[in-house]
Amino acid sequence: MSNPSRQKGTSEETRIVRAWNQYFDAGHDVARRNPAAAPFDVTVEVGVPIHPPIQVLATRADRGECLYTLRELDFMHLFGNYEFHVDTPVHIEAKRYKRFSLHSIFREKFGS
Repeated sequence: MSNPSRQKGTSEETRIVRAWNQYFDAGHDVARRNPAAAPFDVTVEVGVPIHPPIQVLATRADRGECLYTLRELDFMHLFGNYEFHVDTPVHIEAKRYKRFSLHSIFREKFGS
């Protein structure tokens, strides 16, 4: 039997892949799980990549909502390049901590 923490990880990866594929409903899979040796768990490619990848940390507490963490410039790039920004407000809650575990996880995985 798998380690319970590993089971959570692989089932969460599968849940993310299904959610992205269902959202885009493109007739083909836009999201896929990566091999265990890959540096990250899931890749999403809707079209032909022309920009560097956006690096995102997805976290979810047991029976909680999935939250995505990404760099500020990546978020601004996403928001600024799509038509929805004209009439879609952005609500941002700001917190600053001396130490915060999500930042540590993100830096370990993606650097900077």
